[in-house]
Amino acid sequence: MRGHFPKSNWTSLLKFLDVIGTRFSGGLPNSIGGLKFLEDSNVEGTGELPDSIGNLVSLKSLYLTGSFAGSIPASIGNLTQITDIHLSDQNFNGELPFSLGKLEHLTSLTLDGNNFSGQLPFSLFNLTQLVLVDFSNNQLTGPIPTTVNSHSSLVSLNLAFNLLTETIPSSLLSILPSLEYLDLSYNQLDGHIDDFHVNKSQLSYVDLSDNKLHGPIPRSLFGLVHLTGLILSSNNMTAIFDIEMISELKELRDLGLSYKSLSLSLPSSNEKFSFPMFTYLSLSSCNLREIPTFLKDSKFLQHLDLSSSKIQGPLPDCFWGLGEASGYLYFDIHSNFLQGSLPDAVLWSGYVLLSNNKLTGEIPFSICNNSDMIILDLSINRLNGKIPHCLGKLSYYLTVSDLWMNNLQGVIPTKFANCESLRILSLNGNQLEGPLPHSLLNCKDLEVLDVGNNTISGEFPHWLGTLPKLRVLVLIFNKFHGAI
Repeated sequence: MRGHFPKSNWTSLLKFLDVIGTRFSGGLPNSIGGLKFLEDSNVEGTGELPDSIGNLVSLKSLYLTGSFAGSIPASIGNLTQITDIHLSDQNFNGELPFSLGKLEHLTSLTLDGNNFSGQLPFSLFNLTQLVLVDFSNNQLTGPIPTTVNSHSSLVSLNLAFNLLTETIPSSLLSILPSLEYLDLSYNQLDGHIDDFHVNKSQLSYVDLSDNKLHGPIPRSLFGLVHLTGLILSSNNMTAIFDIEMISELKELRDLGLSYKSLSLSLPSSNEKFSFPMFTYLSLSSCNLREIPTFLKDSKFLQHLDLSSSKIQGPLPDCFWGLGEASGYLYFDIHSNFLQGSLPDAVLWSGYVLLSNNKLTGEIPFSICNNSDMIILDLSINRLNGKIPHCLGKLSYYLTVSDLWMNNLQGVIPTKFANCESLRILSLNGNQLEGPLPHSLLNCKDLEVLDVGNNTISGEFPHWLGTLPKLRVLVLIFNKFHGAI
């Protein structure tokens, strides 16, 4: 159905209104406030919420989808029976009404993905029935309220991707007995992290990444025995972090400590440590100097980032089993001092980011068995030999193939097919020869083609001009002939 939302006197005994899947425009009519007995409302549409929404005194659930906009009227505080408000991914703006704190029966409040601004109403944190709060992806500013009801039922609090400032209230970390999920990432919070109340805490996931937090990581964090995720990346903390501190977190699955002034201290013999259930590990810029052997049993790993960590030596044999059970791995160890050849197992990953190392030897032909690869970046190494013939038809999903600045010889693979997703092909700075293959025309999404600084020959490739999305073309220092 299309058109405007039907207008009537809306004075019926209607208890349930569901118009999901329609395309009504123009917003809810003011007359909807006449539905005194309405208990559940699922509405898809556009426009603003009328002030009369506050007249729906029997309403228990408000679920809006579409492209609603404007501010939330203060009259929403009159909905004293409501338990669930879902206004996610709309275009609402303005400040959150203080009257939300009057909704004593509210259990779920999701306002994520809007343009709300101003401060968080402290009255919300006194609601004892509230279980789920999601205000992520807005433009909220100011501090997080410090007053929290010790009888709160709050289980999940997500304030990520806002502009919140000042310190994290100690009350969030110490007196919320039911809190399991806390995400304050991508804000502007600063100061130290206070101690967590370990004995009563049910916290299982904590994400404080991408803020301005400084000082040491509180040891009480590592007494949270139910913790499955701990993400503290991209802050200003300074310390030597001892890996033994997390050895008691038996349920830990996700750990992020990247991009800060932390140095990770590995015990002299870390063979005894093992985290077989890890799925996410990000330790970029942590001055590791070696690849932790506690990864050896991490068969469920899906994301591994050890980049810029001064790691030396060859890739250890333990990498043969990484991600084996998950069947998919984001593998990033770029900008280190890795030496030796590429193990076959690494090339089974979906994302292979090994640029700026000292790797030698040939690219294993086993790469041809990886039909799910998305990014291959082996640039700035010392690889030699021929490029595997399958590179041009490796994976339908391959978007980036970067072999820039190596010692590769031979010709560019002649058959480019199954390359509909390829956007970047960089072969600059090698010793490649022979002609450019015309089959590159099959790569319709190609945006960057860089084959400079080789000895590629043949007539100048005018035909590349028919690639519809090509934006960057580098052919310099080759042996092309003919008119340009």
